[in-house]
Amino acid sequence: MANIRNKISLPIIKRVQLFNFDLYTNTPDIDTTISKEVYCLIGANGLGKSTFLNTITYAITGAIPLIERSFLSAQDYYKNALKPSRTHDYYDGRISESLRSDARVLVELECNNNKIKLERYIFGDCKVSNLTIKENNKISNYSAPEVLSSTIDDIYKTKICEWSGLQDFSQYVFLFHFLMVFDESRHLLLWNDNILTNALYIAFGTDPSIAALTDKLQNEMEKESSRGRNAKFAARQLTQQIDELLKLIKNNHDNSSLTDSEIMEEHKKLKDNYVESQKRTQIKQLQKRELEIKCAELSSKYSALEVQYRKAFSSRLSNISHLTHHPIIKLSIEDNKCALCNSDGTDVSQRINAIISSEQCPLCMSNVSNKDNEDKQALQTLKDIDIDRNKIKHELDSTFTILERVTLELNIAENNEQAALDTMNSFENVNPDLKYLENIPDASYLGSEINNLKNQRDKLNRISKENYEKRDELREKLRIHEKTLKSNYNNYADSFVFRFRELAEEFIGMSVDVQLEHHKSKNNAGFGLTLKMNDKLRPTSDKLSESQRFFIDIALRMAITEFMCEGPATLLIDTPEGSLDIAYEARAGSMFSKYAKMNNFIIMTANLRSSYLVLRLAKQQKLDGMQIVKMTEWTNLTEVQKSEEVLFIDAYKQIEMAME
Repeated sequence: MANIRNKISLPIIKRVQLFNFDLYTNTPDIDTTISKEVYCLIGANGLGKSTFLNTITYAITGAIPLIERSFLSAQDYYKNALKPSRTHDYYDGRISESLRSDARVLVELECNNNKIKLERYIFGDCKVSNLTIKENNKISNYSAPEVLSSTIDDIYKTKICEWSGLQDFSQYVFLFHFLMVFDESRHLLLWNDNILTNALYIAFGTDPSIAALTDKLQNEMEKESSRGRNAKFAARQLTQQIDELLKLIKNNHDNSSLTDSEIMEEHKKLKDNYVESQKRTQIKQLQKRELEIKCAELSSKYSALEVQYRKAFSSRLSNISHLTHHPIIKLSIEDNKCALCNSDGTDVSQRINAIISSEQCPLCMSNVSNKDNEDKQALQTLKDIDIDRNKIKHELDSTFTILERVTLELNIAENNEQAALDTMNSFENVNPDLKYLENIPDASYLGSEINNLKNQRDKLNRISKENYEKRDELREKLRIHEKTLKSNYNNYADSFVFRFRELAEEFIGMSVDVQLEHHKSKNNAGFGLTLKMNDKLRPTSDKLSESQRFFIDIALRMAITEFMCEGPATLLIDTPEGSLDIAYEARAGSMFSKYAKMNNFIIMTANLRSSYLVLRLAKQQKLDGMQIVKMTEWTNLTEVQKSEEVLFIDAYKQIEMAME
């Protein structure tokens, strides 16, 4: 009897809002709705397409996918990925200093007729700060600081696991980062058996809890195997040291000695940590120097404008000699009374103004010239200088703010570097590489030392044996679940492999097949998929061209996500179209459309050029199944891009015509 396979439900992305993302200079506040099966964000190089996809991933999972993306277990990866410093480092430089505290992202998701809206700030603890849940026509709102962000975050994670059917949130992060997202790092699922095994357990397992359990068992088995190897290696090292001491007794002294592998491994970690802390200190020192230089330059410019302003102001004062500005004449006109002789009357101010209008001095009747125009020009000069001065002042204040933050980060980095150095030095003092005396010790001492080493070796051998026994016990537990998974895979292989072939062959244009490979050795567990193209084995990624391996891997992700999901599946794809020629671009577009037409969703990016991938996709999806979002409207183009803007306009027209 076939085992029952549990399908999961993954939320569908319906809306994305970005606030204070001045990376997008024209539209720092973006509100975009995802209403069709294919959402294509199309633009040019360097406009921030990858940042947009990564920001969606961050909003939903709380983490940016790790570039190195090494994988031991879902829980292990989850702990590393969720460090806020990783997110801060990614967005540093993408969002200006003045907006760091306000930059945030909001997404709306749907799952099983339920809706959830969540918001995260970019810089901070990276937890959910606002949450709205609509379930069974009931709406619940949670907002910080009324509710702790950690509490809101836990509510969100619990609800996602409840709706999706997953065991814990680390599985959701795993699926999103390793399966649902094909980003600019181009990590390949098909040739990474650790990641693929975990994905297969979720897709073909009887219960997501089994996938979590096998993930844990696999990780523990590898740890016990590693501990056993380390202990055995250390025992061999001690055997060599014993042999060296026996040679000393026979006066065949040899100064060479090997260190304990675990000590060396720990020393390497400490050394790597020190080197990494050194690099971070150096980076912060460089940033601080550059900011100090910038502050000095801006201060110099500001001082020069101050001097220029004072000169212009003094010049204007000295040039204000027009009669109407003289205190006596000004007072006489305002009071309608001569300030010299005290004569008054309604015509005093009229007579003074009449004389001034005839460009004569009311006192001596000498001819004078009007300097109103010169004064207006001098006043405008002062205003222009003041505008420049305020602009420099604002930039200087912002740079000082950044300098203060970087200085604080430098102090932390220097403290961390010193702590790493102290820890490493302390470890080296406690564990010196060589402990032999400079002179050959006497035989009695050597005999005692040999006995001590033999006792240590025997203990290590016992530890190694215990580790291997634990490994074998874990291996046997894994075999039970592997047998179930293999049985399930065989039961559903026809439909799964058929769908993978259908998608992959739509792109590659030749016969494609995959077979499940079960790793059965004592030190190895899990599964892989063996790829064949035209009946030729392709065991490693380098047996395919760059374009082939990328899109074959995307086809596998499409097949797995579609197979595992009860309802629509979603992929986020940073399209690697630059590696394709025209024919394969068009076929890749057809593959994307074939996936979308099964009520699945694709959120993708593409370069705005004569891309046959987008054109073919647009032609097959039409307006009802595809929306084009013009990223060139979000931000400024470079000078090179502006000079060829007509090419972008023509490319947009071609795509829009294909969708009609």
